Amino acid sequence: MRRLGLLGLWLGCSLGVAGPATAGHPLEPEGPQTADTLGPIDLNGDRKREQVRQTDAGVVIGRTTIPCGSRSEPCELALHDIVPTDRLKELSVCSPQPPPQRSCTLVRPRAAGVVRLELAVHPSVRGQADRYAGGRLHVGGFATRGDGGVEAEVWDPVCPRTERFEAVERRLEHRPRVLYECRARSVVVDAGLTLVDAPTSARVTLELPAGTRVEVWQESGRTPHWYLVRASDGSLGWVSRADLARASSEVAALLR
Repeated sequence: MRRLGLLGLWLGCSLGVAGPATAGHPLEPEGPQTADTLGPIDLNGDRKREQVRQTDAGVVIGRTTIPCGSRSEPCELALHDIVPTDRLKELSVCSPQPPPQRSCTLVRPRAAGVVRLELAVHPSVRGQADRYAGGRLHVGGFATRGDGGVEAEVWDPVCPRTERFEAVERRLEHRPRVLYECRARSVVVDAGLTLVDAPTSARVTLELPAGTRVEVWQESGRTPHWYLVRASDGSLGWVSRADLARASSEVAALLR
């Protein structure tokens, strides 16, 4: 999935044009631009283009202002097809900061203009209240999937990952997974680390000595903050965030 840039998303809060899409694969967007380089856009397919401007109050699309950036620090914009079979498009609006401060908003056409889509993660789903503490979801980019849904880059200090959202009315509803694959995170264990056979289990499968490098490979979708880690010899086991932070100063620093 290509990384795109956008503005802070609240939970219950809020990607350029593509060629033909293969089912189940993200449509490839145009590279991020600013309002000055993007120019007028047609989101709803009526061939009437609306001007996009960057002001100190945010990105202005027609009569709608998306709070993001300023004239001196413009936001990054990317225009996408929502699905490959019609003319409707969506616009991602991303703040200019680098991760993890970077955040993004998704804008789609509506009859009365444009609307920012909310990303809805329901705390009633088991584990979601713990995983998304405070009701906030920090998203650093989107990729459209070609079926109306999106994949969002969710920032997490230990397990940065991609999560799936489906379009429902004016929301993008979260689709939980059994396992989340973490993006390239390996850390050194400074003290001995005990791995178990499953989240919350007491059955020890492996004792790793100090100095071992492990890859944080997956996070449990059902038990937040439990990670499947892989040692350099390929050995696997589960460990909680708290135990991993106690054993690795790198992880402890990420969580500060």
